[in-house]
Amino acid sequence: MYVYNKANKKKIKLLNKIGSGGEGDVYETNVPLCVAKIFKKTRQTKDLSNKIETMIKFSPTVAEHNCIAWPISILNDNKNKFVGYLMPEAKDSYLFAQILDPTFMKKTFPKGTWEDLLYVALNFANSIRVVHNSGHVIGDLNPSNVLVSRLGAVTLIDTDSYQVYDKSYNFLYLTSVSVSRYTAPEFQGINLIRPSRKPHTIYSDYFSMNVILFRLFMKGFHPFFALNNVKDSSSSSTHRYLVETNIKHGNCYYFKKSLRYKPPILSPDINILPKGFIDLFQRTFTDGNKKKTARASTHDWIYAINSELTQLKKCSKNNNHVYSSSMKACPWCKYDSKFSFRRSRNV
Repeated sequence: MYVYNKANKKKIKLLNKIGSGGEGDVYETNVPLCVAKIFKKTRQTKDLSNKIETMIKFSPTVAEHNCIAWPISILNDNKNKFVGYLMPEAKDSYLFAQILDPTFMKKTFPKGTWEDLLYVALNFANSIRVVHNSGHVIGDLNPSNVLVSRLGAVTLIDTDSYQVYDKSYNFLYLTSVSVSRYTAPEFQGINLIRPSRKPHTIYSDYFSMNVILFRLFMKGFHPFFALNNVKDSSSSSTHRYLVETNIKHGNCYYFKKSLRYKPPILSPDINILPKGFIDLFQRTFTDGNKKKTARASTHDWIYAINSELTQLKKCSKNNNHVYSSSMKACPWCKYDSKFSFRRSRNV
C-alpha cells in the first residue's frame, strides 16, 4: 500500500503494521527512521487535517523531535485525500505503563537502579517542557501515551490528541479524551466532548506528570489510591476508595492523616523519597488541589532531579541499590525487608 507526502508529493510505501488503536494504525515505512499513522475512515476529516497542518507549522525544533512523535508531514492517498501523517520512529521501546509495573521492571531490567529511574524521570519532564515551550498542552497525559527505551529515552506518542494552539488565528484545537486516574481535579467528571468545555492548561499537565512520577518512584502505587481501614456492614472485606473521588477532593493519604483511609500496605513509606521530591508531591496533591499554580512544574522537577543525581551513593550491602547521600541508610534495603516479610505473611 502506498501513500503520498503532501509537501513534496513523494510516494511512501507502508510496510509492517506495528501498532493499532481506536483511531487508526501505525506502519513502518520505507522512509528512514519514520513511521506513518493512518487514521480510520471516520477520522479522516478536514478538521483533523487542519489540526495536523497546524502541528507541523508550529512544531518543536528539529533537535527536540526525538522526544516527541510529532507529525512531520501530511499523508494523502492516491486521490489526494487526507489519510494520516508521517512521524519519527521510537524503536525498541516500552510503554511507560509497563515501566510502572515492578514485576515487569524486575524481569526486564534486573539491574535497574534508582539512578536509572531518575534519568527516565528527567527525560520525561523535559519532553513535556518541549511541548509547552511550543505553545501546546498535552491534555491526555497518561502512561499509555509515553514510550521508554531500554536506555531511558522517553518519547511522547499519540500527539494528534493534544490541545494544539494555532498562533496565526489564535485558535485552540481542544483535546476530547482523558484517562480519569491521571486527570487533574478541575477536569474530573467533565464531559470533554462538549463544545463549550474549558481548555486544558500547563497546570493540568503538571498534575498528570506528578501522578506518573509518583508511581515511577513509588513502585507503581498511585498517590490517590487508598484502602478503607474500617469494615462496614455491606462487606467483610476491605474496600477500595475511588481514586477519582480522592483526586477531585485532594485526598492524598500519603500526606493526609485519616483513621478510615490509608495507603496500600505494600506501598513504600513516602519518606523513602528525597525530601525535595516529597515537597514537590505534597505541593501538587494537597495545595495544588485548589491552587493550580502550586503544582510542581517541569522546571521544578528538572532542577530537583538534576540535584538528586549529583548526590547519589551505592549501598554497601546491595550493588543494585543507589540512594541519596542525604539519607543515613539505604531506603531500598528497608523496603525490600518490609516487602518480603509482608509477602511471606500474606499481609
